[in-house]
Amino acid sequence: MRHRSTSKTRTRRVTAILGTAAVVLGGSLLAGAPAATAAPPQPGKADTSGVVKRVGGATAVRLASPADCQNYHVCLWTGTGYTGWWVAFGGNYAVCEGWRFEGTVWQDNVGSIWNRASGPISVWNRYADGSYNYSKLGWLPSNYSYSNVFSRVMDAWVYDPNNNCTSLNLHAL
Repeated sequence: MRHRSTSKTRTRRVTAILGTAAVVLGGSLLAGAPAATAAPPQPGKADTSGVVKRVGGATAVRLASPADCQNYHVCLWTGTGYTGWWVAFGGNYAVCEGWRFEGTVWQDNVGSIWNRASGPISVWNRYADGSYNYSKLGWLPSNYSYSNVFSRVMDAWVYDPNNNCTSLNLHAL
């Protein structure tokens, strides 16, 4: 499937894997970045049985290699070197739309990431105060990957082609 731009909407097919982010995040971290808010959806639990689980546009499976991360997906692993629990997020997303994964094995535990989406994404940390406020950790271009302890605070990602999201539309995994 190919991304098609229209004059009425700016949506993109977003897919990627979580991987290494030292270079991009180091250059794009925003000190004192404004907080973004999101409505509190009903969270789900990640599949821990090793069987594939589908939640909306997300697919979770116990083990997967980088080859399993398809074009137009955002992929995350709990382990370094693209090992451990894996989740792939695919679909068409509006600007500032994406996924949150609090209460799953990926919450504060992204060892590897790969952004194979058709455009950039931004990654977010949810405030520890119980609110649905998020702080931006960084901005990852398309095809960005990192495999050595990407983030121990990341809780969400959104499609962010202009690096200017402040209000997030998040689906819960």
